[in-house]
Amino acid sequence: MQTLTDYLSSLYKDDLISSNELSSSLLIISLLFFIVMVILSFSITIVFLFIKLYNCHEQPYSEKDEESLIDSPRNAEEEPRSPKRIVVIDVIRDDIYHEVNN
Repeated sequence: MQTLTDYLSSLYKDDLISSNELSSSLLIISLLFFIVMVILSFSITIVFLFIKLYNCHEQPYSEKDEESLIDSPRNAEEEPRSPKRIVVIDVIRDDIYHEVNN
């Protein structure tokens, strides 16, 4: 089976079309190919975005999941924050507040 370029080249060799017509035909074909590829890439991108959006809403967090995330330690080796640590942070915050305001 002949390709379109071979067909146009054979027409040019047989003097059925001129060189300008061949160039313009190839230009039009390449532009059409480019437009089709751009449309195809955008459509594939949109489809993947919709799939990703659908998957995000498919499994929402429950309140139990949120509580387990809040109560769990940040690392397996690390213990949850102790009240002493929270008090120290509050004292430092108060010291900074007084330094800034004075």
